[in-house]
Amino acid sequence: MPLQGIKKQNIGDMVFEQLRSAIASGEWQCGDKLPSESELCNTLGVSRVSVRSALQRLSGLGLVESRRGEGTFVCTSGSSQYMNSIIPIIALNSKDRKSMAEFRFIVETESAALAALRATSEQIELMRDATRKMAQSDGQQAAEMDLAFHKLIAESTHNPIIIKVFEILSDYYLSLFVTNISVMGSKGSKQHQSLTDAIASHDSDLAREIMKSHLEASVRGVESLDK
Repeated sequence: MPLQGIKKQNIGDMVFEQLRSAIASGEWQCGDKLPSESELCNTLGVSRVSVRSALQRLSGLGLVESRRGEGTFVCTSGSSQYMNSIIPIIALNSKDRKSMAEFRFIVETESAALAALRATSEQIELMRDATRKMAQSDGQQAAEMDLAFHKLIAESTHNPIIIKVFEILSDYYLSLFVTNISVMGSKGSKQHQSLTDAIASHDSDLAREIMKSHLEASVRGVESLDK
């Protein structure tokens, strides 16, 4: 897919998504050199600040690397940042939507159960705060609060691997939540409230079941887009 000029708000995010999509689609493959910052600015019609910010985010995910005097290149899969690079690429492809749903059911239902056993009182209050803000918001802001809530669930497991995987996938999660909210609005905040209550009561079985129901509703909402 050819790069397109950026004309909407959230310029930095849109630049990042276009560059990341070029890598995910195979337009830019492992070892390929990216266009220079000046070329990207001209092609996309954006500032150097926006391009540089997007490249830094790609580098943070392990998708690109900068070589002094040579330019920026797509990382090879054999790099030390293998997990950081391969997971976002997989998650970007629509054909892997089912795989991502399966991943969420496996990881997030059990994460909710663990959170019910391990969450601190501070983390529970932060969940309630994110839930309130999501209910009072819409669009991008509601999606960001949705992301904050699910991140708190991951953090409340106090399992460093679960937390790291969530951090790696956070950009994809945000994109997913934006889509969910565009279809269903912020009504998911009601399930967030019920889930927080279960966690606060240290009821791991109930937390697991509420998360499962929450994820099933999200999957149904996104599937409606394909009909």
